[in-house]
Amino acid sequence: MFLTNTRPDLQFSVSLVARYMSDSSIIHLKEEKRILRYVKGTTNYGIHYTCNSKLQLTSFSDSDWGSNFDDRESISGNCFSLGSGLISWSSKK
Repeated sequence: MFLTNTRPDLQFSVSLVARYMSDSSIIHLKEEKRILRYVKGTTNYGIHYTCNSKLQLTSFSDSDWGSNFDDRESISGNCFSLGSGLISWSSKK
């Protein structure tokens, strides 16, 4: 849950898995491992705040098309930063 503070791209996935903490199954464990593999592969990504940075508008987006076995709906998200600070982000199912 700590990573969701600095990694908005993980917010939806972590909150979905957290719903089943009291009654988890093998499927949920596989999804947790998938999240951890994603974190391991993207350790250099994240939100970093510095005081001496250029004011450059940057955006990132990600989408997952129908891999959710429960409802087969798509998930997408994006974030915008100006300089080193995050100014907007969203995720949508």
